[in-house]
Amino acid sequence: MSLIKCTECGKEFSDKASACPNCGCPIDDIISSVQTGVDANVTNELNSASKKKPCKKAIILFFVVAIIIISAFSIIFLQHKKAADERKAYIENLNSFSSSILSGASTVETTANKIHNVWYNCIMSKSDSETDPYTKNNLGGFHSDFNTALRNYFSSDEYISSVASINASTDTISIIYQDLQNPPEEFSNTYDVVDDLYESYLSFTTLATSPSGSLQDYTSNFNVLDAEILSLYKKLDALIPEE
Repeated sequence: MSLIKCTECGKEFSDKASACPNCGCPIDDIISSVQTGVDANVTNELNSASKKKPCKKAIILFFVVAIIIISAFSIIFLQHKKAADERKAYIENLNSFSSSILSGASTVETTANKIHNVWYNCIMSKSDSETDPYTKNNLGGFHSDFNTALRNYFSSDEYISSVASINASTDTISIIYQDLQNPPEEFSNTYDVVDDLYESYLSFTTLATSPSGSLQDYTSNFNVLDAEILSLYKKLDALIPEE
């Protein structure tokens, strides 16, 4: 025998009785009410469990979408950063190229002017403390052949050192020039100027490292290339963005 609780008055009584001795509620009604309550609880639990499943799916979907969005923004950010870094590096190379050209051209100009002066002063028998060691013989007279004066200068430590400096500068400029090839679209016009300046510079260096022709042609070529390099340098300088 066991006790059950009356669903009407709440009093406990034996399950062998046909009705609640306190309120008279039939035991069949009490058992039916208890069973209905159990079924309702089970139903509620099942409904609750079924409602929780969609919530889990929604949370998972939310995280998946969030990850996709974050990944997309990360890719875009990295692409923009890469483009910005490449642009910065290209501008730095442009500045290095420009300054190296200016420095190298200055050495070429000094050396070429010295060649011109030795050449001219020997022909014109013009004394000059800078060129006399090359244009005059041991007796103090001028060499009859200007080629002798030029050979004297070309064998001097001064000229050899200048040519070594020019060659070193040219090597540096050539490396930077290679790095400037395949420019970003923004710098396509700038690269055209770089290309022209590089070719003019190479031609200019030959006046110092491999002079040839007549004095008149040498002087003319020097003046043309000197002016051309200065003009292209200024043009390039105006095209380089200030960062």
